[in-house]
Amino acid sequence: MPKIISPMVCFTITPNEYACLASHLKARHTAYRNGDQYAIIAEDDAIITNDIDWNLLMSTAPADWDILQLHTCCIPPHLNRTSLSLHNSDEVLWVQTPSIIPSAAFYIVSRAGMYKALHRFIGEDFDKPWDQIKQLDLTPSSVSCHADITLFDNMHRYICTQSFVSTE
Repeated sequence: MPKIISPMVCFTITPNEYACLASHLKARHTAYRNGDQYAIIAEDDAIITNDIDWNLLMSTAPADWDILQLHTCCIPPHLNRTSLSLHNSDEVLWVQTPSIIPSAAFYIVSRAGMYKALHRFIGEDFDKPWDQIKQLDLTPSSVSCHADITLFDNMHRYICTQSFVSTE
């Protein structure tokens, strides 16, 4: 794992959070180097609870998205509509959100979103193979030390108001 350089305020971040953050960046790095236009990143306890028409879901995404978050532990209750149909254009499916709402349990990251995070935290070396990356520099992050929030910092992030995913 690359050495992590964190802001001084992050002295309480645990090794598990560092590992989680690094694994998500590694997944983005792999997808970016593979030339993927987007990547679905899921933690091991994520459960897809409804059938998803991926092509239809992606066609509903806002044009400027970097992150489409399909799970969060903190979505405002008035936005969580488990009965929402992707075919009903009167319902709001995506809500843009600031970085303070966590959960990296299940999200989709665009190629532009991959680039933003990799360039920001790895720098010019982001195009090297993962095992040649020496460090992840988290000091450019403008948010707290929470790994999930750091992953979404400075991104055009949208939370899906329909429940597709839960966690154990």
